[in-house]
Amino acid sequence: MNDGIQIRIGDLLYAVAKRWKWVLALSFVGLGLGIALNGLTYIRGKHMNYEITCSAAVTSQSAAGTFTGNSEYFNPNDFYLAQDMVDAAEYVLRSDRLLTDAASRAGLLNADPKTIRDLLEISRYHDTQILEMTLRWNNGDEGIRLLSGILDAAKAILPETLMIGAVSVIDAPSAVYLMSGGMYSNLWGFLIIAGFLMGIGIAVLDLIMRPTLLNLNDVEDILGLETIGTIPRDDWFFQKGRGILVKDGAKSSPAEQNFASSAYILQNLLGSKEENHCLYITSSADGEGKTAVSANLAIHLSDMGKKVLLLDLDTRNPSLGGLFLDAVDYSHSLNALYKGEATPQEAVISLTGCLDFLPTVLERSAIPMDQVLFDFISSISGDYEYVLIDAPPVGRDSDTLSLNRIASVVLFVVRYDMVTLYEIQKSIEKLDKSGTRILGCIVNGTQSFWDGGFFAEKGTKDKKQDKKKHKKGAPMPMPAAAGDKERVKENDKARQKPAPEAAGKKSGRRGRPEAKEAAGAGNRRLRNLLEELDETGSSPEWMTQMSDEEAVSALLRMGTDGSWKQDGPETAGAYEREESDQRE
Repeated sequence: MNDGIQIRIGDLLYAVAKRWKWVLALSFVGLGLGIALNGLTYIRGKHMNYEITCSAAVTSQSAAGTFTGNSEYFNPNDFYLAQDMVDAAEYVLRSDRLLTDAASRAGLLNADPKTIRDLLEISRYHDTQILEMTLRWNNGDEGIRLLSGILDAAKAILPETLMIGAVSVIDAPSAVYLMSGGMYSNLWGFLIIAGFLMGIGIAVLDLIMRPTLLNLNDVEDILGLETIGTIPRDDWFFQKGRGILVKDGAKSSPAEQNFASSAYILQNLLGSKEENHCLYITSSADGEGKTAVSANLAIHLSDMGKKVLLLDLDTRNPSLGGLFLDAVDYSHSLNALYKGEATPQEAVISLTGCLDFLPTVLERSAIPMDQVLFDFISSISGDYEYVLIDAPPVGRDSDTLSLNRIASVVLFVVRYDMVTLYEIQKSIEKLDKSGTRILGCIVNGTQSFWDGGFFAEKGTKDKKQDKKKHKKGAPMPMPAAAGDKERVKENDKARQKPAPEAAGKKSGRRGRPEAKEAAGAGNRRLRNLLEELDETGSSPEWMTQMSDEEAVSALLRMGTDGSWKQDGPETAGAYEREESDQRE
């Protein structure tokens, strides 16, 4: 396709699977149409239940048994003469005179010659003088009598009208009962297949006319961004009315593990040379999950012992507060701070020992992206190592680009199979032209044909019980980190540790000289990050024996259970034993 967009077999299968309801619905429409058309043929009397067949030959022999020229012997001229008479004989067989005579011979005085003609098929067998006749009738015995009457009438009328020749029966008339409407039953199958193919065609046409991100390789190859994280679709983990990081004793979600890994990579990309890092998180359109990404990254960074401020600047559609609080109090909001009705200490909400939150309340007149707002943010961001701003989608609000005054980098969120690649590319061009350094891309809601994205599994008993706990109107649960005194103490202790050295800051935007080596180096960066977590600065023996896949698995485990904070040979030995057990 144009602009380097390619359609892969996997993309086609995904597109068809995504539109499976269309495919199924159109198949049923085809079936219904076939049944309806078949039914109409019965109502109109154009179709019968019995098929009566016979075959006969047109000859040049007269009733007296002589051939042409009154010869008693057959010669080749008689054969060719019979072939030439076939078309004329067929015309006579369909005539009103012959069909009326045949109906009279069969005792069917009410039979209309036109009706008989419409239900009678006569075909020539391989350009010979042999005729094959098929009659469809609603009664088998009557049909046999009628077709026999046609043959008898032909023997009398053909020599009289054509002056020569007769009809010689080869196969006598026989009747067969037709199940499900005879030849019209094929319509059912044809229309079902047509509906099925039409559904597939709609899915493929949608993929061609409206290409979206269906392959993660396109993030680098087409969009030119480095992939920082891929968050799998997990409807249970992100279900409505449930805090995005609330586990309630449930098993760790793959989405949570990938968020933990993304937080480590984000820390590594930003480095530790600067004491404060301010970045905003945006997307092309609403609904791509930038708010969930902002909240998850903020919580995981705080779990790593980093002092984090999470700020909701999507002033026209603020939703970040609903993930942490039952209701946002106006006195503890950015609105009150901007209007001078609250001090920074009053407006900022402390969720944990390391995570603070500044929500926004929806008002008729949204807070403008002006210098006054930026001064407020700058005045309070100095106390934090990371300031994460949930910004409006850059494709919807161009004011988002003004955040360059306070933020050094931007993190771009793309929802899997949602926004067109053209829209995404336009949004990235806007960010590039504004001079913003795009740190990388997080792909949210990734899925495949087999991961339950289309055929979701039913909830387990534990999930059903958990849903009952969070009925409509129940208090919104806080994140797992909020209110956990032991976690807060660990975070406070961890903050006293020196931050690991960065592997080097590089932009994730392909096409820039400083970013060429960064693209496609995910596993290498993860290994470097694991090495940096060792305070000695050298890789222990158990780590050097890991493959790239094992290193990634170890990183995910460390991010999930918090064991990255533990140092010393005991931790290393535990991971070494675990990796050995997995290999066995």
